[in-house]
Amino acid sequence: MAAWRFEPPELSGIREIVATGYLVAPRRGTYRFSAEGNGATEVSLGDQVVWRSTDDKPSEVALVRGHNWLRIVQRVEPDQVDQPVSMRLLWSGMDFETEPVPPTSLFCERLADEIESLRLGRELFAEHQCFRCHRISDEILPSKLAMPELHAEAPDLTGVGSRLRGDWIAQWVLNPSQMRSDARMPRLFPLTPADEHRQQASDLAAYLSVATLAKSVGESSQNPRSGERGYNPADEARQPPVHQRPLGLWEDLGCIGCHRLQPTMNDPPDARTALHFVREKFLPGELIRFLRQPQRHFAWTRMPDFGLSEQEAASLAHLLTEPADGAVPPPATRPSGDAARGQKLFASLGCRQCHRVSRDEPLPKPHLPSVFGKVVARGCLAGQEQAHAGRSPDYGLKPAEQSALLTLLHGDEKTLATDTPTDVSRRFVTKLQCAVCHPRDGRRNSLSEILADESESGLPPEIVPNLTWTGEKLHSAWMHSLLAGQLAERPRPWMKLRMPSFPARARFLTDGLAREHGLPSDPSSRPSIEPELAEIGEVLATRSGLLDCRQCHGIGPLPPTGDKSTLLAPGINFAQTRERIRHDFYRRFTLDPPRYDVSTRMPKLVVDGRTTKVKNVFDGDARQQFEAVWHYLQTVPSSTADP
Repeated sequence: MAAWRFEPPELSGIREIVATGYLVAPRRGTYRFSAEGNGATEVSLGDQVVWRSTDDKPSEVALVRGHNWLRIVQRVEPDQVDQPVSMRLLWSGMDFETEPVPPTSLFCERLADEIESLRLGRELFAEHQCFRCHRISDEILPSKLAMPELHAEAPDLTGVGSRLRGDWIAQWVLNPSQMRSDARMPRLFPLTPADEHRQQASDLAAYLSVATLAKSVGESSQNPRSGERGYNPADEARQPPVHQRPLGLWEDLGCIGCHRLQPTMNDPPDARTALHFVREKFLPGELIRFLRQPQRHFAWTRMPDFGLSEQEAASLAHLLTEPADGAVPPPATRPSGDAARGQKLFASLGCRQCHRVSRDEPLPKPHLPSVFGKVVARGCLAGQEQAHAGRSPDYGLKPAEQSALLTLLHGDEKTLATDTPTDVSRRFVTKLQCAVCHPRDGRRNSLSEILADESESGLPPEIVPNLTWTGEKLHSAWMHSLLAGQLAERPRPWMKLRMPSFPARARFLTDGLAREHGLPSDPSSRPSIEPELAEIGEVLATRSGLLDCRQCHGIGPLPPTGDKSTLLAPGINFAQTRERIRHDFYRRFTLDPPRYDVSTRMPKLVVDGRTTKVKNVFDGDARQQFEAVWHYLQTVPSSTADP
């Protein structure tokens, strides 16, 4: 987006914000440009200044079809240091009203290789938790601008012996990437382990299986989002019923978009995580518990919480374990482990730096010196030869990743505390693979192609919301509740695909997605309700033969009034509108829904760009009619309102 918003102290020492790139005009013609925000702003296209913040009306400019050089400069005055600084570039054309310039109409040159490498290095340093072993300055972590990943913890191993099989743990410790292609856990032993290494792996497995066997008090398999009581794996006599179509559930939820049941293929490359070792990994009943509460022992897991019911989790567990053919050496073929030796290894190999084995004990402080500003020739970046020999942890870094970390370490560690919410949300959207299900910025989702090629039915998935305008469309408080799994009811309960939750990342995603559009994440002021307009809006929205909103939209407990063909694509209940939708986006979207989401089922009711079919209300003026409907929607009791 040609938009930004910075909060103090994100612009400390910055006096000018400059953005350059290309604006792509869809056709030759006259366009009008303006900008919202504060501070002295100047927008140029080619050699022509098309907008200054001192202008009192949009500036017209003739553009050729295609790429036009764009430059935006915003000066930060000294008296703005303690204030938010924001900017949103707006345009209008011959066939569309004023709107923010969409990302599909913007292109920019690739950043310099050194900057891209530095970005990747920061991400790898935080993701692999290098700071758990190597010291960083005391002022980095408390900083408001510190990367949130610096506060993440690796999986909690408390009680792991009651969840995972000991022989799987031993094999995982020997070579994590052999068990999972995208494993982030480093390999601590040589690629070709000797007997002593197998013994050490068995010792570690014995320690984790025995010393951590007792579960934490109060644990439950109940998923609070499903509203059901938990499944007790010790009660083997009461197995939950299996879903009639486990494979259908696997496809309906989109699991197939991120996972494969069989080993990952290298030709062609497939980034999906293979689950063929699942049966060997979990003790009886524990896979069901994990599927229902994936964040229970790892708050920052990439595995989403779908709010699965007991039956759904049992069905998926059955599907995952039936074809799982990954095998680990049986206990009889590996040396017996010694828990006492394993406990010492857990500390000496550095496992305890990242993993808790008791919730009452904090993680130890880093024990190695800082690596910033030094020539790193040993340890994790010493090279593949030492890593393969087991003389240093092997993170499986590619040459470009190793180079990126070196670029980072040659600089100042303060770069770890120069993060912005937009950078954070972009990283998280990538890490959580949101693009598997959701289209965004003109790119299709990958789930459609996967289902067409591999699904049982061969049918494309349901239409899911486009993420391009999410931060501008949704109120931040509602979006946070959605991402944190705190909504009392789903906005689209008719869909088989289900929006999961990511509680640990919800706040960061919410803030960043709003900032991408130059908007604050704090509750925004809303226009006061005008009773007369609300009455007119109620008539327009609910009376048959007018705007006919009720054909598709329910109101609280009242279902839509449409026929069977309409109910194939019901709209979101009007009781959720007040809490969900921002007013500015609503005004633009209702005039031309397909412009903002080409796959939307919402019809375009404004054929000529100005009027609707209802000519006897406001002389057919679409803007006034939809504004009246907005005022009515603010009077509809919220689905989360107190009874």
